[in-house]
Amino acid sequence: DVIEGKHDDDDPLMTVLPECDYENISEEEAEPALKAALAVMALHSMVLHYCEHMTAKDALKFLYGDYAHEGRIHPGFLGGDWVTHVDASEQCAACLERIEAEYNECNEEKKRSNGEDSEGGSTETWSEIEPPF
Repeated sequence: DVIEGKHDDDDPLMTVLPECDYENISEEEAEPALKAALAVMALHSMVLHYCEHMTAKDALKFLYGDYAHEGRIHPGFLGGDWVTHVDASEQCAACLERIEAEYNECNEEKKRSNGEDSEGGSTETWSEIEPPF
């Protein structure tokens, strides 16, 4: 039931995170605040991945501003083997540009290996493809 999202005991991640004024925090204060939030997440079997383009303040903004209200924790996962991975790099314009370029390059290589010219085949870009789930 938990995996299928049918469990009602899930709480928003925000309910367990330490308070943080992420909008007004300095970069020096952001690092220890992020470490405290990551420690609490780890206790709830959650990890946050963020890219090299993000500062600690950017990661806090993503975590508290975007994710913590939507992200759910489940008491049964506490200290268990199931880990929820949260990827903040999906919000990074530089990373998305790189992924788009890599996808397009791979798509062009595939066309060349199939004997198609650059005008043939699908013209959809990586960002237009629907995920299979």
